Amino acid sequence: MARTGRRPGPSHTREDILRSAALWFGARGYEKATIRTIAADAAVDPAMIRRLFGSKDGLFSALVAATIHPSETVGAVLQGPPDRAGNRLVSQFLKLSGPAGRPAPLIGLIRSAVAADHPAALMREFLTEQVLMPIARGLNADRPELRGALCASQLVGLAVSRQVIRLPALQDASDQQLASWLAPVLQHYLTGDLSSDA
Repeated sequence: MARTGRRPGPSHTREDILRSAALWFGARGYEKATIRTIAADAAVDPAMIRRLFGSKDGLFSALVAATIHPSETVGAVLQGPPDRAGNRLVSQFLKLSGPAGRPAPLIGLIRSAVAADHPAALMREFLTEQVLMPIARGLNADRPELRGALCASQLVGLAVSRQVIRLPALQDASDQQLASWLAPVLQHYLTGDLSSDA
């Protein structure tokens, strides 16, 4: 039977809960992962999760933030020449998604998001509003919402194809190769002319 309540010694409760949530959301999906099972795995009372995160939605959103590190990601992409932002964006995303065949926790969150509407909305809102739109705005680009959505479609598609579906050509390619192939597309999405008659 799992232990509950405060552990002896230094408190790492928040980190333990997020670690447990990453495992449960990744393995069981958003719908099947419950606050009770996550709490039991982290050896805390379910009330602690509600106190720290408010709800399962709040926990999922906090886990996405802790996994993507939006301020660091946005800063890394915006630091440097604007015409290389596409390369920095795909390189940063490849780091977050992990090596081929060894997916990082972000892939479990994406898998949860594509399996159900509610976590998909949470992930979509976070990616566009906290990461991709701020990058587009930081590059002084017009239509930041559209640019963010286009980048998200490319990056999430890459993650699913490489780490979930495991397309051999993408698994065999190095991160450097993928970055060189995808960077021009992302650069166009970020700073190119998106008018319909371009």
